Amino acid sequence: MSSIRGLALLTRRLPQLITSTSRFPVRQVVARDSHFSSACSAVGQGMRKRWEKDELLEQKYADLRREAATGNALKAVEGLEQMQSSSELFDWMVIQMVASVISTAGWSSAKKLLEKQYLSKAQSKRYVRFASVDECQIEAAIEKVLDAKHPDSFDIAKDFYRSLISMRFCKVKDGGLEIFVRECLERNNISDAIGTVNEIMSLGKCKSIKNSLLRILVAAQSHPEVEEEVDRLLRKYAPSSSMRLCLQGSVLLSANKSLEFVELLKMHDHQLSEDDLRLIIDLAVHFKNPNILLSLHTVREVLNLGVKLRDLLYCSITEIFGRMKDVDGLRLTWDLVKDEQPIEEFAVSVRKLRHFFHCVNIMPPADLIRKMKNKFE
Repeated sequence: MSSIRGLALLTRRLPQLITSTSRFPVRQVVARDSHFSSACSAVGQGMRKRWEKDELLEQKYADLRREAATGNALKAVEGLEQMQSSSELFDWMVIQMVASVISTAGWSSAKKLLEKQYLSKAQSKRYVRFASVDECQIEAAIEKVLDAKHPDSFDIAKDFYRSLISMRFCKVKDGGLEIFVRECLERNNISDAIGTVNEIMSLGKCKSIKNSLLRILVAAQSHPEVEEEVDRLLRKYAPSSSMRLCLQGSVLLSANKSLEFVELLKMHDHQLSEDDLRLIIDLAVHFKNPNILLSLHTVREVLNLGVKLRDLLYCSITEIFGRMKDVDGLRLTWDLVKDEQPIEEFAVSVRKLRHFFHCVNIMPPADLIRKMKNKFE
């Protein structure tokens, strides 16, 4: 029996919440300039320490961005070409500009800016590790192209991403791939999503594409006709049985199928490990889906989750609700944590709960305050 067929038999028909936008968010059409700005403001952090800030250069670039924003795309392209001839530009500047003008100046004109930026580097520097652009900026650029009101936006965005990879501005990453998968699924075209994964993954290696795979696995529940395709995809890009079980299990847990998840593990004679739990947590946090972890909590004893793993579980649920500013969710999490004994072994969870209550400007529950005073201070 295929892994997809086995999962389908267990789930039968998943509730509507599995595909709701609150559980597996779809793309929202928003301006991406703020995303670029926040990403580029941290020039001195991490790997970006090698990028020297040039205020005069960035001011000239900002002027060109305003030209592009007001509809003068061709003038902005000409201005950037002149800057490329006289100055050494950061890669993120060119990539951002290309994303901004593609819909009006055309992909062929915009691509020339990328090619010129690539050729401006010495051959020994034409590698991803030397690129002055990070992953979040690449993703923002792809989103910006997709946001354009253009009938060929999807195909142009894929050509754009392929060019970024071939010119070594970036590598294939799950974040970039997931954008295209999500776009296909929003159009209710799971076959295109599968084809897109295979197409983009042929451009380079990627350590994990778990988020993209989970989106496809969720969509596959209502598309039995692609069962075999999805099963092949899962086996190809989630080669370990434990990863496949975690992905399938996340679908079950999101649909409140915690007992079916336990049965799935038993069918494969698999004991949930700490690495497995961390993978499921990563998926839940990425998709802002606390239901996955709340369902897991209901079978914590059956799965023999020790204190360390339960504390990790509570911390992750707290983080999801906290970042969503969901006060009721935080209160629910505290109700779960306070039943643990001895409470001192869950100090990390308790402190994190208090932190997020303060972050949302809400007084923590009275019994949480008392526990903090009596046990942890």
